Amino acid sequence: MRLTLAGEYAIRAMLFLADQPTDRRVQISEIAETGSIPENFLRNIVLKLAKNQLIQTHRGAGGGVKLLRPASEVTLLDVIEAVEGKLSLNHCLVQAQEFCGRTEWCSVHLIWSVAQSKMIEELTATSLAELVIANKQRFAETVCYRSK
Repeated sequence: MRLTLAGEYAIRAMLFLADQPTDRRVQISEIAETGSIPENFLRNIVLKLAKNQLIQTHRGAGGGVKLLRPASEVTLLDVIEAVEGKLSLNHCLVQAQEFCGRTEWCSVHLIWSVAQSKMIEELTATSLAELVIANKQRFAETVCYRSK
């Protein structure tokens, strides 16, 4: 499994939104510019994020997008699955019997299952709010290190 550009861009956009005041609506063009995301591609991503109830979109004057839930309640898994669909390391984890009749005794299936659980655990362990704070700390450390 590999994260597509849509997933990467969705994470960038959501981290940007998580760093904004909760009442601020942000223009898609601002997110695109700040996150180095092609604006037309971002528009498609925004539709998926809105459909999955992660962001609110507002049209017209004063329009834009903002998080629907607090950043402390949104995880990387939420964002990734909104644009990529349900995560699965192997077909047998989603379509067990339809894909492979060996799942009940296959030792590799067991490893896929454990790895999948650990991946999901890791992707849900940290909220967007925590990631924004970590980004700011790491950026500050990098800037301080470079200026020495």
